[in-house]
This record gives sequence, C-alpha cells and structure tokens, in this order.
Amino acid sequence: LSEPATFPSVSRMTVISPHMPWRIHVHPTLNGSYVTVSDVLRFIYYDLRENLTHAEFYGLGRRELQRVTEAYEDQYRCIRNWSASMYEKSKGVKRVDYFMGRTYFAGLSSSGS
Repeated sequence: LSEPATFPSVSRMTVISPHMPWRIHVHPTLNGSYVTVSDVLRFIYYDLRENLTHAEFYGLGRRELQRVTEAYEDQYRCIRNWSASMYEKSKGVKRVDYFMGRTYFAGLSSSGS
C-alpha cells in the first residue's frame, strides 16, 4: 500500500469517472512526495462517505433520484439495531449511494493528461 500509485510516481492525481459528477483529488499523505496506493484508496473511501451536495442530489433525473433515495434507504434499513439504523438515517444521503448498489471497483487507468 505504500508503493507509488503510478509509474512514474506523481505528486497529485485526480480521479474522474463517467459514473460520478464530481472529481476526487488525491495528494500524498504518507510520504509527502508521491501518491501511494494507500492514498488513492483512502481518498476514494473518504470521498464516497461524504454527503451528496444539494446540487448533486437535485441535479439527478427523476428515475436516478428515486434509485439513489432507495439505495440510501436500503443502507439504513438493513441495520438491525433501531438506534444505529436511525443514526445512519440521520447522516443523510452519501456519495456512495449515488452508485445505487453498483460498488464493484474495476481499477483505474490513465487519461493520458
């Protein structure tokens, strides 16, 4: 995990995807000079745990809005402990809910820029 995420190594990286309307900006946290595999995974994880912004949520089409809401509801309804479920519900819609249950990570590739 402490190895460079790319070869040659880079001091910053932006993760973009046609499946999400935002970008994930990655910078070195472990060594201060190059982005590691751990940095990439950490930034993706923490970014997807953020709440969807108002613009991201209401920028969805009707069908997508419904599916994201269902993914959010599934997230807290599957928790058996009522107070833990209500706590998860109170945190709101997360960016990971935007993927509507499609959470298979297929890797990264260079955009060439």
